[in-house]
This record gives sequence, C-alpha cells and structure tokens, in this order.
Amino acid sequence: MMFQLLNIVVYGKNNQRRSIELKPNCVNIITGQSKTGKSALTHIVDYCLGRKECNVPAGVIRKNVSWYAVKLQTSAGEIFIARRNPDKGKETSEDIYFERGTDIILPEPDALVKNTNAEALNTLLSKALGITNYSHEPKPGQTRKTGVADIGKALFYCFQEQSEVDDQKFLFHRQGEPFIPQSIKDYLPFFLGAITDEYIQGKVELRKLKRKLKIIEAKIVEHEALRGKNFEQAYALINEGKDIGLIQQKLPLPENWGQIAFILREALARNIETEVSGPDEALLNKLFDKQHVLRSKFREASEELSAYISLKKSSGGYGSELQEQGTRLESIGLFSDDSENHTCPLCSSRLSNEVPAVSAIRTSLSTTKKQLDAVANETPHLDKLIEKSEAMCDGIKTELAEIKTSIISLQKTNERISSLRDQNAKVALVKGRLSLYLEHMPGGDVDLAPEIKEAKALKAQIEQLKDALDDDALSEKTNSALSVVSSKISALARDLAIEHSDAPMRLDLKKLTVIADTEDGPIPMPKMGSGETWVGLHLVTHLSLHNWFEKKSRPVPQFLFLDQPSQAYFPPDTSAETIKNGAGNPDRQSVIKMFQLVDSEAQNFQVIITEHADIQEEWFQKRVREKWWDGETKLIPMDWLENEI
Repeated sequence: MMFQLLNIVVYGKNNQRRSIELKPNCVNIITGQSKTGKSALTHIVDYCLGRKECNVPAGVIRKNVSWYAVKLQTSAGEIFIARRNPDKGKETSEDIYFERGTDIILPEPDALVKNTNAEALNTLLSKALGITNYSHEPKPGQTRKTGVADIGKALFYCFQEQSEVDDQKFLFHRQGEPFIPQSIKDYLPFFLGAITDEYIQGKVELRKLKRKLKIIEAKIVEHEALRGKNFEQAYALINEGKDIGLIQQKLPLPENWGQIAFILREALARNIETEVSGPDEALLNKLFDKQHVLRSKFREASEELSAYISLKKSSGGYGSELQEQGTRLESIGLFSDDSENHTCPLCSSRLSNEVPAVSAIRTSLSTTKKQLDAVANETPHLDKLIEKSEAMCDGIKTELAEIKTSIISLQKTNERISSLRDQNAKVALVKGRLSLYLEHMPGGDVDLAPEIKEAKALKAQIEQLKDALDDDALSEKTNSALSVVSSKISALARDLAIEHSDAPMRLDLKKLTVIADTEDGPIPMPKMGSGETWVGLHLVTHLSLHNWFEKKSRPVPQFLFLDQPSQAYFPPDTSAETIKNGAGNPDRQSVIKMFQLVDSEAQNFQVIITEHADIQEEWFQKRVREKWWDGETKLIPMDWLENEI
C-alpha cells in the first residue's frame, strides 16, 4: 500500500503559490536556520490530512497564506488536498478541495473551491489508505464508546514534532493529549496486523449470529409467555372475557388447547357492543347560550325594579315633607288680614323688621298643595311599573329554571353514553388481546422444536467463533508482532550506542514506552538520562514500526516526519558554519551516525526531516531538497511579505 508525500504547498493571499517537492521511498531533508518555517511543515501536512485543529503558529505564515495543500502518491494514483487557512480567531476550516487522478498538476489559486468537508475527507483518505471497516469494541464494564479505525489513528506513527522527538515521557505523536493514549493502545494491534481481515470478518459474523440467536430466543420466550405454564395465560384471558360478558360466567375452564382455541374464537365472534349516539351538542350549546342571554335580561330587569322601588320611596318622603310644610302655612288663618307688618301677630309688640304679608304666605301654601297633588297622582303610575318589572323577573326566573332542567338532563345522558363507550372500549381491548394470543398460537399448541434446535446450533457456532476470537489469542498475536518490532528496536539502539542498548529493549503497549530489560530490572524510557538517549529511542522505535508496517503491508501512511532530531546535539542558534565545519566535534559525529541510520532504514518508505543541521557530506546533501540558510529563502517568500495583505 503506497501513501507518501510528493508536494507540500502553500497558496498566498497574493494569489501566488509555493511548493516544496519531495521524493518517495527515501530521506528528504529541508535544512535551514531558525524562524524560516521548517517546523510549520509538520503542522501543514497533519492539517491537510484531516486533523481538526490547524496548529500552524500565528504570525507570518498564518497572516500571508490562504490555503495549505499536499499532493500524495497512493497505490491507485495521486491525490491533491487543499485546506483553507482558518479565519482570524478560528482554529479550523471546513473548506477543503479534493482531487484524485494521475500526474495531477498543482491547481491555480482560483481553482481552489470547497468540494468536500473534514468528515468526508477522513473517509476518502481512510479508503485510499486501505483501512478496512474495523471497529474496536470496549470490554464489558468499560464506559468508552465503540470506535472505528481511520487515518487519524494511523497518523500517530507518522509525525514527530519538535516538542515530541526528544520527549522524555511520551513516545508517540499527540500522546500527551486526553484520550489519545487509550486510542493508541486500542488500535495498535490492528495496525500491527494482529487483527487480521479474517479476525474482522469473524467479529462481523459473530455479531450476526448473536443477533439471529437473540431473535429466535425472543420468539421462544414470547411463545412460552403467551402459552404460559399449565394454561395460566389462557385462563387469565378467559376470565377477562367472563368479566365483560364475552364468555359465559358458568362455562367451565378448558382442559386442552383445542378447547381453549374454540372458546376464544367464539368470544371474538360475539358482538356485545352497544350502539350509542350522543345528544345533539348543538342543542346543548344553544341552551347554554340562551341561559346566558336570560341571565343578562334578569340582571337588567332586577336593576330596573330596584330603581322603581327606590323612586317610590323617594317620592313618599318628598310628599311627607310637603304635607308638613302645608300644615305650618295653614296657621295663617289665625291672623287678620289688616295686621300691621311691623306688629307681632302673637304678642302685638313692635318689630324692627316687617312681617311677610299674609298674601305671600297664602301663595306659598297654594303652591305646596299643588305639589302634593302631583306627587299623589304619580304614585299609582310607579306602582304599575314596579308590578310589571316584578312580573318580568318572575317570568325570566321560570324560564331559567326550565333551561337548567334541560341542561342537567342532557348532561346526565352524556354520562350514561360515556359509560357505554367505556364498556365498548373494554370489550375491544379484551378482543384485541384474545386475537393476539390466537395469532401466536395458531391451531393451539405450537411446536417450538425447530426453533429450539436452531438456537442450540447457533450457540455452538458462537462459542466456536468466540474461541477463535479469544482475547488471549489476540494478545498472543499482538505480543508476537511487538516482539519482532522490539528485536528491531534493540538492534538499531545498539547501532546508535544508545544508553542501556546492551540490554534487550521492548516496546511496551500498556505503558506506551520503550523499556530496557537490564540485569538490575526493567528501565523505562522516562528513567533513562540525556536528550540524546530520548531522541535515539524515538527514532529507532518509529523506524522499526514503519519497517514492520511496510513489510506486512499495513494501512499506515508510508512516511515519517521528523522535526529537528539533532536538537539534542546542536542548540537552535548554532550557526550553519559550525555544523558544517566541526569535523572533530563528537556531537557532529553522533548526528551523522543518526542520519546514516535513518537513511539506511528508509528504503521502502519515506522520511521527511526538517533540520537545523546542514552536514557537508555528499550522501547528506543528496537528500537535501531545500536550503533556507541565505536569509532570503523561507517557507514564505520575501516578496509575499512585501505584498502583505
């Protein structure tokens, strides 16, 4: 299975393109000074192959690039992938351009348009890589969900970023992130080949057999539940039929399935449902409306009656006042008409003010009598109005009482109808249960022997498959593959003279580290000293794994990306001249030995190295694809910065 890098490409916001060409099945070196963009290449490739986040550092690259892209060589041809640089403030983009073909020409910037998304890209690349439909099922009791093998899980073995290549604790790409270590443990057996296509097919077949057995067992249980032990289920249904009148109360319980079927079928054929029809709802609503209108009229009539009664009381009080005033005025008859106006009519004494004329008093008396006559004439009219209002109120009361009686009668009728409908519903429910029982027991007793026989055969097949797919057998295959890989690790470690390499070394799947089994006991990588040792162990482990992946044609991308593996020997600010000319420098010799080892192992897979070192050896220079030492040549060309957007 071929899956290697041919080009790493960046498209500028100025519509220009920059491409780095790589060769398959060999070492490819990009060397240059610090801050030229070398380390960004690993992030670009990782992002283009489907990683969710874009980890290209903020700065010149993110500011000037519009699309990142890679061209791949696969067994089925070439693949070109371009992914848009995330917008400012965002960590990812779903804008992805995907092209498949042979001898693909790098597209022009204006040809890059979204034609897929990240999820689809994952599926396309996993298929191109040849990853079969394998899902890892956690053991019973474990809370994590079932997952599937894909390219994302294969890429854990393809990258060693600058912060990873000499890491003391973590051996694999992204191992320090949450959930990633468990994912590596779950899927490394698959990528090693311990989980074969036959194993996967066996798992699929096992799931099918289990589903089929579950269906048959459910059918058997259903029949048994419906039939019941000693006719309990049938007797219960017959008693329900008796309770609602479908079956005669005095009918004895049957003694065999034939009698049961006969009784139940008779009950189903019997019709005891009552025809019901409800009262005219429109009539009931009409009565309610009329009741509402009459109540309004009654309130109006009552208010009118109260007003008339109140008016009568007021006029009576007014008449009494007039009567009293008239009596007082009639007292003028006691005095003569010729009395002087300045003489008191009672004591004949002289007054300072004149006494009103008798004629004026008599005029007032006459007026009062006329008002009394008017009040007396109006009272009979008010009595008639009061009598009429009382009669109207009584009539409305009578009509309201009649309507209320009609409404109550209709409502009681509704209750009786509701009761009948409930009874009919119960009959229908019991009939449904009888029908279901008979449907699953056609002809009485069902012969479950064929189902029982098939279930027994399925159980035997399942047990046989379980033995073939046993966890112990899988562990043996995984450990066998790891043993071969560990032997390779030990041999390469000795070639580099790594600390403790005189002892056997092994890749520990549970701890995801390399362990040296010395005479004094196991020594894991975190307890070994020096950055040189850690870099060496990272290199020999990944070279050994890729050697195995290639030999067994496993679906892992056939490239290993190494960023700054010489950093344990040369600090980042070391000048190129020092590295080039330090022939007597022991660190330089160690670096040369390390690169020679990588070169000798990368015969059938690809290694891409971004490196500060620029060793002036012919074999090294032949592997150099680009040099970024002149201060001008970088990942992002200088003229892009001049036209910076």
